[in-house]
Amino acid sequence: MSSTNKTPNYNLPQWVGADHPTFLGDFNTAFSDIDTAMDNNATAAAEASQIANTAKTEAETAGTTANSAQTTAQAAQSAAQTAQSTAESAKSTAESAKSTAESAKSTAESAQSTAANAVRVSHITCESFDNMYIMVGNQPPEE
Repeated sequence: MSSTNKTPNYNLPQWVGADHPTFLGDFNTAFSDIDTAMDNNATAAAEASQIANTAKTEAETAGTTANSAQTTAQAAQSAAQTAQSTAESAKSTAESAKSTAESAKSTAESAQSTAANAVRVSHITCESFDNMYIMVGNQPPEE
């Protein structure tokens, strides 16, 4: 006689006091079912392990890529800071050059005015000077 009850998950035999199990019918079938389920579990575990190893490898690759991206970003930030510093230095140099140019312009304008005055004064000749000298009551200079 076979078992009165069965297990809920693998449908294995469970007996009550009035049952009379048989080795060839009850036990062989139960052990065959157990063996098949264990083999299926081992196969599933091996597949899960392979998937986990693949995921681990992909995660490590992603970590390496992320580290590389971070290094690149830090280098870009450093280059940007250097560029900003260079731009600020160039601006300061340009402002200094502008100030020097304005000062040179002012000096040139002053020199131009001085030169214009010198041209007016240079028109006075020696003879004109002698005449002015005499006009103020002096004797003409001796030659």
